[in-house]
Amino acid sequence: MFFINILHFSILCRLIKCLYIDKLKNKFNIKVGKRDTLEVYQMFLMYEVGPFSAKKREGFSVEQSFQKKIVKNEISVVILAGGRASRMGGKDKGLIELDGAPLIAYVHEVVKNKASHIFISANRNTEQYSLYGEVIIDDLKDFQGPLAGISKALKSCETKYLLVLPCDSPYIDSKLIDDMIAAMSLSDSDICVAHDGSIMHATFALMKSNLSTSLDKFLDSGGRKMALWYRQQNTKRVDVSNHLEVLTNLNSPEDF
Repeated sequence: MFFINILHFSILCRLIKCLYIDKLKNKFNIKVGKRDTLEVYQMFLMYEVGPFSAKKREGFSVEQSFQKKIVKNEISVVILAGGRASRMGGKDKGLIELDGAPLIAYVHEVVKNKASHIFISANRNTEQYSLYGEVIIDDLKDFQGPLAGISKALKSCETKYLLVLPCDSPYIDSKLIDDMIAAMSLSDSDICVAHDGSIMHATFALMKSNLSTSLDKFLDSGGRKMALWYRQQNTKRVDVSNHLEVLTNLNSPEDF
């Protein structure tokens, strides 16, 4: 039985190569290897026979999804480091050290290979933060919350997508970012945000950079809650319940 399943899988892969890979190769003038064959096979399962097959009725296709593959030079990232850190006694959380390195260094180490440009949203210690990226200061007075930093980043962003991450989550890994990128690639969403199965974690998100006007209107109306603004957009939840440790925030001295 196992041999038959392997044989069926092999035949299916060959059919997919004939139907999709060669067509994509000629259409988009790209080199397609074994890894891409597997990727298209996964798309085939999702869109043709899997839970996303309904997307076909919405005008999506395997070819379109392959064409939408998001690459590094289409992504900028903003690391949010502009909070009051009241539970840390006012200390700048991003610069507090864990095992000899500031918290922001852990996030920077992961995102530097995922984005073409790095913004640091900070309201103080700008010289120290400049070691990790371009420091941006939000346009709103005092500490107006993460959305103020995101608003400034969207205005400064020159790429199609903006990745949003907090400075105080040292256990962020590449898989979390890859999952959000994949979700954006396979949908028409404006925002893809991490979800632990119960609640949304709004400071872990990938969004389209054309949302600046929408966000400014929300801020001008007095809105400050990230989740509320997200719900006004076409937002997709990205399930990270199988690796919750990446969402860990170090918010107080007891967390260290």
